[in-house]
Amino acid sequence: DRFLSGYGITPFSGHVEAGGRGFDITSVKANTKASLHAGSLNVMGYNLSGLNADVHLEDGKAIADINLKNYLGRIKGTIEAGITGTYDAVAHLTLDDLNMMAIAGVSDTLVLSTVLDVHATASNDFRTMTAEGSVTNNFISTPLRSAELKDITFAFETSPMLTTADLYSGDLTLSATAEGDLDYISRSAQRLTDVFMAQVENKAVDQE
Repeated sequence: DRFLSGYGITPFSGHVEAGGRGFDITSVKANTKASLHAGSLNVMGYNLSGLNADVHLEDGKAIADINLKNYLGRIKGTIEAGITGTYDAVAHLTLDDLNMMAIAGVSDTLVLSTVLDVHATASNDFRTMTAEGSVTNNFISTPLRSAELKDITFAFETSPMLTTADLYSGDLTLSATAEGDLDYISRSAQRLTDVFMAQVENKAVDQE
């Protein structure tokens, strides 16, 4: 804990193993395997106790298999990332029984399950980034009702000159563009989130 507290990671108890050739993650010569089994782990205020992760680094590519189960929910999946030169990552995550009251501060009891697929890229200076993917098999439940929501697909791209974002779900289409500024995209996404969460809390999700 004394070494990790400055990084917002505390308290930690568990078991970490690592071995191989080279620990420089930006080197294509590194060939390393590591495993983490966390009995107690808190990162930036989020309880990740119960996290198990296995990571293999080889030929400039990292592959991580993760499994998490605690009161926040259950997460299982794989993340594969290229980490030399430009960055490229693909993630497939199954999220079950997420406790949105604990995670997002929703005022009512709300449980969410979904499957997230994302492909993201970034330049080595992170000034140009893209992300595209889907959110599928979406289920929400409250003490009074359960509902299946439509799948969502999205695409996002930002560079010093232009930022674009597109979101599609059923008949809903949201598109936003800003010239070198993420604030407009953030405000549009926040408005969409506010409307959706208000519908969820009122038990009236409008998907038309």
